Amino acid sequence: MFSLLACSARRCLLSAAYTDARIWEQRRPDPQNLAELASQMDRCYDRKFPVSSLSVARFVDNITSREEIDQAEYYLYKFRHSPNCWYLRDWTVHGWVRQCLKYGGKDKAVHTLKNKVQYGIFPDDFTLNLLIDTFLKEKNYKACSVVEEAMLQEAFDRPTTQILSLYALSKYLAAKPELSWQEQRSVGASLYLAGLGRQDPVGLSAQSMGCAMLGKIEMSRGIHAVFRQMPLMWTHGYLGRSLAAMEKVSAGAGDVKLSKDVVSIFRAAWIQFSTSLRCIFSTYF
Repeated sequence: MFSLLACSARRCLLSAAYTDARIWEQRRPDPQNLAELASQMDRCYDRKFPVSSLSVARFVDNITSREEIDQAEYYLYKFRHSPNCWYLRDWTVHGWVRQCLKYGGKDKAVHTLKNKVQYGIFPDDFTLNLLIDTFLKEKNYKACSVVEEAMLQEAFDRPTTQILSLYALSKYLAAKPELSWQEQRSVGASLYLAGLGRQDPVGLSAQSMGCAMLGKIEMSRGIHAVFRQMPLMWTHGYLGRSLAAMEKVSAGAGDVKLSKDVVSIFRAAWIQFSTSLRCIFSTYF
């Protein structure tokens, strides 16, 4: 799959216009004194009064430094744990990620994304694409952390998100990292769900590879370990789904091939499955 994705992503998928922040910066400003706004929100919290989502949005929009990123993180947390938490606006989430990227707070963007329950940060596909693209340009493996969160949100509806995510995963796996079974499950689920939206060789290869990874976990730890806290099916047979995707590619018309990476991962999963069966038979028979 790595070679297939390298060819597919040779041109930059996101154009300069897609990532250009000038339109966002041209919005009509609403200047605020952040010290006064913070004091006002603190008084409301002290008196058990509700804080408006507009106050949080104004605070985020007026960030001008890395230090103010940290302050905004605190008020996002406070707002999330207030009765008004349901009303955090989508544009506030988008603005938060843009401000983090602009003022050197990419780590804060990822932290709040991975702890979405505590901060209420559920980005849309456009925002996720910007974050993944930024890490990819820096050759930073944290792009896969963003892809994992997109997988947990089931945010693979857009072709751009699918291809960016698969490309990030392929670059990560090309380095042959040592993965724990939990990390392998996250990568496998991300490959599988991102590939489901595509019926081309890249998508089918991703489905096959992802299911093979999940199948190894199913064989060694049981199906419960696969789908627990994951947006996955709880029915057995992930190795079978991997094989079905491989057969679909093989039966396709034209010069369509699976990459060696897909075949090697499936072979490793099948060997593990066969070994487990032999152990069982030798024990009982």
